[in-house]
Amino acid sequence: MDPLAFKIERDVKGGVLVASWDDPEGGGITTQAKNLSEVADAN
Repeated sequence: MDPLAFKIERDVKGGVLVASWDDPEGGGITTQAKNLSEVADAN
């Protein structure tokens, strides 16, 4: 299985980090957290 590369951006208005991955075949994953540790632990 190939590793996933997430794009992480700060949502200034919401005060959170947003991590997203777009599946080239359609769909994807999006999650948000207060800091990088929480992003890494999100499942």
